[in-house]
Amino acid sequence: MENVLFDKKDGICTITLNQPKKMNGLSEGMVTDLLSALDKADQDDEVKVIVITGQGKIFCAGGDISIFDGDIPSGYKYLQLVLRGFGKIEKISKPIIGAVNGMALGGGTELTIVCDIAIASDSAIFGLPEVGIGIMPGFAILRLHQIIGRTRAKELILTGKKIDATEAERIGLINKVVPADKLMDAVQEEAGILMSKAPFSLKLAKAIVNKDLGGEELVSAVNATSLFFGLDDLKEGRNSFFEKRKPNFKGK
Repeated sequence: MENVLFDKKDGICTITLNQPKKMNGLSEGMVTDLLSALDKADQDDEVKVIVITGQGKIFCAGGDISIFDGDIPSGYKYLQLVLRGFGKIEKISKPIIGAVNGMALGGGTELTIVCDIAIASDSAIFGLPEVGIGIMPGFAILRLHQIIGRTRAKELILTGKKIDATEAERIGLINKVVPADKLMDAVQEEAGILMSKAPFSLKLAKAIVNKDLGGEELVSAVNATSLFFGLDDLKEGRNSFFEKRKPNFKGK
């Protein structure tokens, strides 16, 4: 697993996204390795709590923007992996704590909301910028409104605005914000609380709260989002991003 680090100690498994030079983005390799690490931790009887964090000063800057240069079939393949991957993370039986150590945009925000508990550094930034580059957030469309409410979810999804950790805590996107140098201490404390509870009770309670994602709504999200890969607007959004200019969308 070259894209993630896997560390197990005292019942806590810490999985670290380990591509800081690529802003810990959700490339196909990153998603594949993350899912493999989570499966490994979930099947290990010694592991009671799983922590997901990022190497360096960034948690996860989102999806692999290079894929936006592809066509509908390539986009569909990528979205199948990523969106179904988020669905699989929700089904991990053990509690997952997101230790959000920095920027968490796009897929980084979505990775935050699939964790059971999210604790963020005061340097963390959240947002869903996809509409600004000619696509839409595939997983947040399904889940975000259930977490922070329909009105606030639409505001973040439709405007692409960024919010800091304090605002994210206020609207319920994360559970707690702490100083950067206290983040892992806070995560350890929360993990200790979880490990003091009955494992089967945690497993069943998590499964019932999360319910079942992966049926028609996930299929619809993959199908709808992949259609953007056939639009000129997505190409314009990608080009404007790299050229650091305002996009000129045509609606086609």
